[in-house]
Amino acid sequence: MDKLWLIAAAGFGLAAVGGAALLVPDAVRSRRRPAACGPTLSGPILCGIVLAAMVLGATAPGAPTTTRVIDVAMRAVVAGAFVVAAAYAFHRAQIVAAVAVAVPAALGTVRAGSVWGAVALGAAVAVITIDEDELVLSGIVGLATGQAALRLQWPHRTGGTALIAGVALTALGTSALLNAPPRVRRSITGALVALATIGVAISAVYAFLVLESRHDVTRGVAASRSALVASRRGDTVTAQRDFEIAGAAFARARDRLDGWLAQPARVVPIAAQNQRALAVLTTTGADLAREGQSLIRSADPNATLRHGQVPIAEVRALLHPLDTASTDLDQARARLHGINTTWLVSPLASKVRELERRVDSARDEAITGVQAAQVLPALLGGDGTRRYFVAFQTPAEERANGGIIGNFAVVSFTNGRFDLVRSGRDTDLNEQGSPTRKLIGPADYVKRYGHFQPESTWQNVTMSPDLPSVAQVIEGLYPQSGGMPIDGVVSVDPYAVAALLKLTGPVSVPGLPFELSSKNAAQFLLRDQYTSFGSNGQRVDFLGEAINAVIHRLKTGNLPKIATIAHTLGPVIREGRLKVESTRGAEERFLRRVGAAGAFDHGSGDFVGLVTQNASGNKIDIFQHRELRYAVTLDPARDRTTATATITLRNDAPPSGLPKYVIGGSGPNPTPDGESRVYVSLYSPLALQRARLGGAPFALDTSTELGENVFSGFVTIPSHGTITLRIDLAGRAPVRRAHGGWEYDLFVWHQPTIAPDAVTVTVHGARGVSIDAGRALRADGTGATGAVSLSASRRFAAIAKNR
Repeated sequence: MDKLWLIAAAGFGLAAVGGAALLVPDAVRSRRRPAACGPTLSGPILCGIVLAAMVLGATAPGAPTTTRVIDVAMRAVVAGAFVVAAAYAFHRAQIVAAVAVAVPAALGTVRAGSVWGAVALGAAVAVITIDEDELVLSGIVGLATGQAALRLQWPHRTGGTALIAGVALTALGTSALLNAPPRVRRSITGALVALATIGVAISAVYAFLVLESRHDVTRGVAASRSALVASRRGDTVTAQRDFEIAGAAFARARDRLDGWLAQPARVVPIAAQNQRALAVLTTTGADLAREGQSLIRSADPNATLRHGQVPIAEVRALLHPLDTASTDLDQARARLHGINTTWLVSPLASKVRELERRVDSARDEAITGVQAAQVLPALLGGDGTRRYFVAFQTPAEERANGGIIGNFAVVSFTNGRFDLVRSGRDTDLNEQGSPTRKLIGPADYVKRYGHFQPESTWQNVTMSPDLPSVAQVIEGLYPQSGGMPIDGVVSVDPYAVAALLKLTGPVSVPGLPFELSSKNAAQFLLRDQYTSFGSNGQRVDFLGEAINAVIHRLKTGNLPKIATIAHTLGPVIREGRLKVESTRGAEERFLRRVGAAGAFDHGSGDFVGLVTQNASGNKIDIFQHRELRYAVTLDPARDRTTATATITLRNDAPPSGLPKYVIGGSGPNPTPDGESRVYVSLYSPLALQRARLGGAPFALDTSTELGENVFSGFVTIPSHGTITLRIDLAGRAPVRRAHGGWEYDLFVWHQPTIAPDAVTVTVHGARGVSIDAGRALRADGTGATGAVSLSASRRFAAIAKNR
């Protein structure tokens, strides 16, 4: 399309220059036509054509000033001017104008524009071939040329269509003036000069007002940004101050830019666009600053949680101010998105876009706040006692959901008050309850993991990467394992425990010579515990005491302000180390919205997820390192994609020197000390073509889970060894039309592991396809690539275009 635009622009320029040169001989002849609406029959007909053109022009698209009445009038006048100018223009000017609009009209997507362009060209040719009274035909040329010009959609460049329409009208008008009597020519020229002078004067006055207001607009945007950042971190004093500064700055700018001196700019094209945009920008900024101050006064993020008690009444009281803020932000968003930035000066356009992004973000946060105020009271026992199963998972023995459930607890909330109901080990769940338990869960969970017998071996319950699926299994199994019905599941790992200790402060645990704190909890729970106790029984007793100590501190201690809690727990939630599921639909939807549900969701586009699960029955995964290289080749025109996932697993475990339950194997066929046996799975929407392990063909089981294909197999990694598994995939191109090409979006799902994954994504185009870098990718000469150390799921993007 860029090349076509250059060719058309060059041809259009040549046509305009040639047409102007051809006008000179016609002007010398100075042939006059009858006066419009004169005594001849063609005069009244021409007047009718002018009227019809004005009516049709009024219904055309386009907003030269963004004020509806003025825009309608301007379109009608322009359409009528095309008819009058063409009626008195020379034939060659008519041809030039008709060609100028007919070609881009044919290249556009508006059928009406193409039809009018063809009519204009045909009528212009007909005028030349008819010797008799051609005034009516010339009027039809003007009618069709004007309607086509008002409906142009090509070229897709700022001002491109207006430039073409302007040149066409100028060619006709210049020719008509040359053919007009001197008195008429002087009158029209004088009127045009007067209009231009008035327009320039109005624009100059408004430009002065803009310069006067620039500092206030810039200060208002900066203060709003600072206020939002401060409110998120709980600094209400700074947020209130900055919202007040922003409101005052925006109000001063609004008074200037929407005052009586600025009103004349509403009738001047381009100036009107900028006037309206600035008026909306400053009014919206002032309104949002006022709303921000009001919301902070209503919802104090400095509130703290005392003695395990959540103030349910205060949470419920937030619903009204949050709902009001959400409504106001919706209205602000609609006003900002209604601004046409096509004709805005660059600094103003960037300010509008920045405020749009911030309003969109604030709106999403307000909607989340509304949902939180609606569901949190019930989640916390405001409508009756709730009980939750807390699964303490350890990725030292990996499972898809994070790790095996080593310890568990059941906690309750009654009107916001937190209590411990029960705690225990996974072995308690295996040994208690019914000997004939029934596995209850989603169909694909039962089909894929049923043969691992999670109903009798709780260590295998967390084999699905999707917490809602795992939670459904837990909710079905726990009452069969000696427990009571529960209302949801909470999953935490040692990193989440460390984050909680950052909120509660250190705890003392019997048998531990130092306090367990946020600085040492993850390291001790993942590694050091296995070498600090004389026996596995002592270690198990310690874990139970540690969990009880943390829960007791959460129950009896005072937690910091809510903003600090959100800031502290945010990273472990994003990494999937702290997850929450509820059996109630509205509550679960809220948890998914805030990313806390641990759901295996990824949206549209391409997707890849690597899962490794311990098949040795030891704690050897503290020594595991993973690398994923995903190389994809896109062929959007043929709807074809090929990809290769290269998985490298390194086992740094020693063959001796550590307890057997750490580096040894268990079960009927235990692995040698230091050797790791891993159940590897790769999730993808593409189909498996082949797999190779260390260069040799390797058979993978193929199934589906959670709407994705999944390819799985067992691999063995010796002590201090490395294996490489290459999986070739192919399928339809997971792209969508965008940016003049196709947007490729890749979501890399990350399993909560101890060490981050080394992930490299490479995107290339098939023959005739070029790749532009996008999110998290950079151009590498032949495509786009990105390498990251991944501890949380992440999106990558690129743009594919035909060369």
